[in-house]
Amino acid sequence: MSSEKKNLRKEVLNIIAQMDPQEFEIQSAKVVSNLVTLFKSENFYPQTLGIFYPIPGEVNCLNLKVLGSLAFPVFDEDSNDMEFKSSSLSELKTINAFGKEFKVPCKSSQIVEPDIILIPGVAFDESGHRLGRGKGYYDRYLTNRKKKEPLKIGVCFNQQLQESIPCEQHDQVMDFVVTAKKVIKV
Repeated sequence: MSSEKKNLRKEVLNIIAQMDPQEFEIQSAKVVSNLVTLFKSENFYPQTLGIFYPIPGEVNCLNLKVLGSLAFPVFDEDSNDMEFKSSSLSELKTINAFGKEFKVPCKSSQIVEPDIILIPGVAFDESGHRLGRGKGYYDRYLTNRKKKEPLKIGVCFNQQLQESIPCEQHDQVMDFVVTAKKVIKV
């Protein structure tokens, strides 16, 4: 990973760490509202929505209501692979991984391939480039799809939208980026 990416990641994570907890809630609610507007305007009705349980510093999209089922990512620290498993919020289990607490589906949950995926990131730009946390889970997952490629929607706080993100050949570009202030169609 380039030093440019590392420096940008550190800078944006520092900005996010200084945000007021109430600001997280306000912006998360606005992001969800913008997602609802996007889904309606584009006639997106996913059978399976890939969503994430937010860790500190990530947008909380769990209040988004969809008609289809939800699927949450499950990470394998050893193989660096990720897959999505169908689960309701109430069925999620708490685990510790990467030095953080995550909520994930139980081992017996069904593996699915969502048709729309909400993707967190450290930073995004208006061209749909994403700076993740550095492990490449989402990039690998999106590259190795067996079925049709899902619609990719990056979600972030206003402070995470950058003028440009340094990208590499393997980096996946989002189809949309949604913040509390705007919806960007790439």
